[in-house]
Amino acid sequence: MYQAPPMARKPFVVNDAIREKVRHLAGLGVPQDDIARIVRCSPKTLRKRCRDDLDCGAAEANAIVSGCLFAADGDGDTNSPVVLVLPDNGRDPELVPEPQDVRESPER
Repeated sequence: MYQAPPMARKPFVVNDAIREKVRHLAGLGVPQDDIARIVRCSPKTLRKRCRDDLDCGAAEANAIVSGCLFAADGDGDTNSPVVLVLPDNGRDPELVPEPQDVRESPER
């Protein structure tokens, strides 16, 4: 019985549209395995052929977020108070002594 050799896969062609899509999806934080599924290639091929696009997409997204954080509200007021909200640690405030002022010196 004769069997023909298996057919080779169709080559994965990387064009500008694929590069832009990979860069955009990487910037959104989509996992590489999912990006590979979207552009119809294996994850290994994606990393090999689109490494720069994967890296640049994530870096560009980080730069945009950083820029937005630094330019928040555009007010330029650097003396704005910062409020930290900490989770309840379950301690009873009556059982925990109040912190002493560091400037106070204990009587000797």
